[in-house]
Amino acid sequence: MIRLYLVRHAVATEPGEGAPPDDALRALTARGRRRFRKNARAFAGLGEEVELICTSPVLRAVQTAELLAAAVGHDEVQVLEELRRSGGVGALLEKLSTLQVRSLALVGHRRLLKELAVVLSGIAVGQASRVRFKRGAIARIDVRKMSADSGAPRWWLAPSGKPLRDGLPLHDDSPG
Repeated sequence: MIRLYLVRHAVATEPGEGAPPDDALRALTARGRRRFRKNARAFAGLGEEVELICTSPVLRAVQTAELLAAAVGHDEVQVLEELRRSGGVGALLEKLSTLQVRSLALVGHRRLLKELAVVLSGIAVGQASRVRFKRGAIARIDVRKMSADSGAPRWWLAPSGKPLRDGLPLHDDSPG
C-alpha cells in the first residue's frame, strides 16, 4: 500500500495583479505562504511519514512543496513534468508506478489533482464534480497500486489547518 498525499498549491498572485506574464512564474502571495505554512505544520503534527515530495515545475507549486518539505523535515523536492497543469492522469500514473516508495506527496494543480483523486478512488462520473480542492488543501488516499479504482480516500485537511475530515473534499450540491 502507498500513502498518497495530494496537495494543491497555495494562494498565488492572480493574473494581472502585478504577476509576471508567464503563468508558470506566478509566485505565492505573502498570505498564501502564511496560510500554507500553518497547514503544513498541522500536517506535520499528524506524524505522517512522507518519503518523497514531488511537485509541478510551476513556481507556485514548487514554493508550496518547499514549505511542506520544511514542515516535515525534508531537504529537497523532486520536480515531475507530469504534474504540470496541462498533464494527464494516465501519464502521471505511469510515472508514479515507477517510484519505489510507501508514502508520496504530490503538489500540483486543481484539475489534475481532482482527476487523479476521482480515478484512483473510483468515484462515479456523476459525483466527480463534487470533488473540490481548495488552494492549500491536503488529502490522503491509500492506494494498492497506481491504477484506476485502487484507492481508498482516508482524510483531507482544509487550507485553514482545521481538524481532519473523512474522505475527500466534497462540495455539497444539495439544495437549500
